[in-house]
Amino acid sequence: MSWKINGHDACPTRGRWMGRPVVDIQGDGRPIYPAMRSFQLEWRFTNFSEWANAQAVFDDIQSTGTTVVEIPTFPTTTGSVYGFTEYSGVFITEPEIGPFFAGYPSRMIIIISNIRIE
Repeated sequence: MSWKINGHDACPTRGRWMGRPVVDIQGDGRPIYPAMRSFQLEWRFTNFSEWANAQAVFDDIQSTGTTVVEIPTFPTTTGSVYGFTEYSGVFITEPEIGPFFAGYPSRMIIIISNIRIE
């Protein structure tokens, strides 16, 4: 298995599970978190071809809404090995491009949200 968005290969420089914001505090002082999680994909020093491909994937998905991604598994049990899991019903943001350096985008970021961890 590998990095994929709707079956298209996505080979980011790095990816990370993002922290969840506290939505409220229970009466006993414990934080309450949202059920859904987010994951960030980041490409460093990408080229225009990669940017165009990512934008085309987003444009295709934008009209239908949700998508399927294959990203590193969120560790819900101790002792789990590194692997990839397919998550469906998620949303992705439009590719965000960082500043240009030597004629190339220095980074591209896509956020995957609405990830349910069972």
